[in-house]
Amino acid sequence: MSEAFEPNLTRAAAPAVDQARADEVTGRGNRDHPEHLLADAENIGRTYGEGARRVIALDHATCQIAPGDRIAIIGPSGSGKSTLLQLLAGLDTPSSGVLRWPALGPQTGLRPAQIAVIFQQHSLLEPLSVVENVALPLLLYGVAPSLARVRALAALERLDLAALCDRLPDELSGGQAQRVTVARALAGSPRLILADEPTGQLDHATAERVITLLLQVLSGTDTALVVSTHDPAVAVHMPRRWQIHDGILEAGN
Repeated sequence: MSEAFEPNLTRAAAPAVDQARADEVTGRGNRDHPEHLLADAENIGRTYGEGARRVIALDHATCQIAPGDRIAIIGPSGSGKSTLLQLLAGLDTPSSGVLRWPALGPQTGLRPAQIAVIFQQHSLLEPLSVVENVALPLLLYGVAPSLARVRALAALERLDLAALCDRLPDELSGGQAQRVTVARALAGSPRLILADEPTGQLDHATAERVITLLLQVLSGTDTALVVSTHDPAVAVHMPRRWQIHDGILEAGN
């Protein structure tokens, strides 16, 4: 399996692109070709419980994610942002509606090769070093240990973290730990990154650095990025902005 999975970190260093490539990277044109969509949700809903205990977390949401998209999902805590991202990541199944990943294949094969998820908490494993944490998804996918380490180190280098590769998570600051989580997401060169409040636990300056670094690394690639946030300072970085309130999504272009 490791031979079939060949992430190419060098593509993230691509320089400015021509207009045709720019159209692809920004998602223009892809939404007219459903087979190119990374995610296509039609009237999806998610409910929990039954009867009087029934809770509607997401209600008839329709949205599309194309290659190169940069999308902010904006809404307060409890509005349904996390529920939507979990569905788009294939971590959960809609209670209603239809959710497909036309360009990525079946739900069972989405992670870690196709979709990477960044959570609000860094979710690093305490017994493992920084480089071991970043390499772990690759190892679970079947990449040879030596190659997984090379790719993990390359991802850390891109985020100015190579000097921390042998540290343990409890030896990192909050900003460093979250950047390691970003490096872990990037190590496999996924086609879609879903980030759930990735700067929610960081101060403003550190949050700005994390989101700026992430966008810089993805610049010139067709990897799509979807970030949920309640922070306008984060949302302003994204060309497309969706609003969500009480489980109702407004996915404008």
